Amino acid sequence: MNDKHYILVAFLDWGLGHATRCMPIIDTLLAKQYAVILAGNGKSLQFMQQQYPNLKTYELPDYNIQYDANKHAAWQILWQSTKIYDAINKEYECVKNIVAQENIQTIISDNRYGVHHEKCKNIFVSHQIAIQAPKPFKFVEPFLLNRLLKLIHKFDELWIPDIEEIEISLTGKLSHNFSTKISKKYIGILSRFTKNIHSSYYDDEKFDVVAIISGVEPQRTHFEATLLEKLKQTNKKCLLICGRVENEMTKIVDDNVTIINFLHSDALMYYLQQAKVIVCRSGYSTIMDLVALNKKAILIPTPGQTEQEYLAKMLSEKKMTIMQTQDKIDLVLALQQTESIQGFSNVYTKDLSKEISLH
Repeated sequence: MNDKHYILVAFLDWGLGHATRCMPIIDTLLAKQYAVILAGNGKSLQFMQQQYPNLKTYELPDYNIQYDANKHAAWQILWQSTKIYDAINKEYECVKNIVAQENIQTIISDNRYGVHHEKCKNIFVSHQIAIQAPKPFKFVEPFLLNRLLKLIHKFDELWIPDIEEIEISLTGKLSHNFSTKISKKYIGILSRFTKNIHSSYYDDEKFDVVAIISGVEPQRTHFEATLLEKLKQTNKKCLLICGRVENEMTKIVDDNVTIINFLHSDALMYYLQQAKVIVCRSGYSTIMDLVALNKKAILIPTPGQTEQEYLAKMLSEKKMTIMQTQDKIDLVLALQQTESIQGFSNVYTKDLSKEISLH
């Protein structure tokens, strides 16, 4: 008789961040001898299949959000809300089949609202509950919070990857100051780069600045082109990691900038540990990686993504990071300003094995 406890871990395909922050959860579950099955889609699923080649995977429906780089991201998501709800319904139907086939007992869903089942214990993972609306439309935020909580209340527990004390939290009002009908737990920082763990990868070449490209198209490609030109102006030795999973390890040198399409976690961790400053988007998973690595950073939020804009502004006001907008990038100035910030040295992390309980 098979007495294994089967857990389905599902993650949203929105860049690689939702997938990478699930990695410490998956590693903890595997260490506790649970049987883990993965579910997702797109590049994030491809990435996780590379990271966990021995785990069974299922493909879920694509949310298929389309972006125009010249339009406000928040409104583009709102206009496509019907498409999102359709995807939620479709992934719910997919999960029914997975649960039946694999005898799933627990589901852990990172921002996939349709991944739950009445026969399972359902856990929802998210750092962004209180969605931030564009400035002229702040009055709709209570409505958005209410709508989101209705979806979350279909789960049994809410796990928030942050610290409960708002004074030192990384998410601020995105995940604080609201009540839920289900159990709410702050499980600490989730990063594939654990503090005080050093990479086994080694390279003679070291870089002053490491820049990471992430996020969805078309802004990802636009950001890459802009950042390459700005890195050249610094005259520092720079590494630009483009985040193209499909073109792994292709390497080009352009003036003072070395360009690599994609790095696996161990090699990426090595270059980030060696760097003096990291330049990146202000996606929350990236921020948690910066905390684990205890690195100073220049954050450049994706234009129109209110969550990233809020996080970058809040962390810069706390003197943890430097913030610049994409239309006014000046890395020479920003690198000078990093001398006066404290970074993430005051942010503590938790022992995830003690925080994760499925009973």
